[in-house]
Amino acid sequence: MKFLSLFIAAVVCAASLAAQSHPAITGIAFMRVYTDDVPAAEHFYGPTMGYDEKHNGEEMIFPINRHQWIEVVPSKPRDGQSYMASVGFTVTDLAAMKRYLESKGLHPETPDPGLVEVHDPEGNLVIFVAKDSPLKEAVLARETPLSPRAPSHHIIHVGFIVHDRAKEDAFWKDILGFRP
Repeated sequence: MKFLSLFIAAVVCAASLAAQSHPAITGIAFMRVYTDDVPAAEHFYGPTMGYDEKHNGEEMIFPINRHQWIEVVPSKPRDGQSYMASVGFTVTDLAAMKRYLESKGLHPETPDPGLVEVHDPEGNLVIFVAKDSPLKEAVLARETPLSPRAPSHHIIHVGFIVHDRAKEDAFWKDILGFRP
């Protein structure tokens, strides 16, 4: 009987841990930045950096590879916030990521099919997308051949200013599992 109790406790404990793990975050999908100078941003990401420019309304899209892109949007009032509008990560299971975030007491939103949005403790917009996302930006990236002029075809790092490291660590490290 003691063995059965320990076995059940181990199974419940393992199930609880499995329920709290999130789907794999497989990479950076995109970064979205604000610009106060649209022509300068077009010139920087286009001719200077060598990426092909696409458009989605006022938004400029610069595909990096078939699964990554940079979005540049005209500035909006930011209340002292940085020029980083949002960062997007590719996940293996979007619905599971939404359930996971909810299980952690967060309030993710799904404003469009193919993405889940949540804010970190400092208000930064964090977006999760499926690898085969139907988002127009993702489709543009998949359809755009690699630019031979670009210095890189991979985004491996994005960042923004942190004001309260403990709060940010609780989100980025403890909930999402990122490590420096």
